[in-house]
Amino acid sequence: MNKNRFWVWAASIISVALLIAITGLAFAGQLILAIRILAAASILAGLSRVLWRGDDAWFAAKQWWIDALFFLLVGIGLLLLSPYALVAVGS
Repeated sequence: MNKNRFWVWAASIISVALLIAITGLAFAGQLILAIRILAAASILAGLSRVLWRGDDAWFAAKQWWIDALFFLLVGIGLLLLSPYALVAVGS
């Protein structure tokens, strides 16, 4: 998948757009929604690593299952902890 320039550019544009949206939502006071979008992006990254198991995939670990497990656990953890975001900031 990474060999095709279109998919590399599409993934890069989507990643930047997600980061801008998450930051904008957080500054606008929609902290829980921003965290849930970040969690969904993390889960999507984990699922994509399960689907594309090649060594040439652009992730941190050489073993695909380490990447997939990490992204899935981070995403699930964010989803589970997102309701407590407003408690943490004192709202």
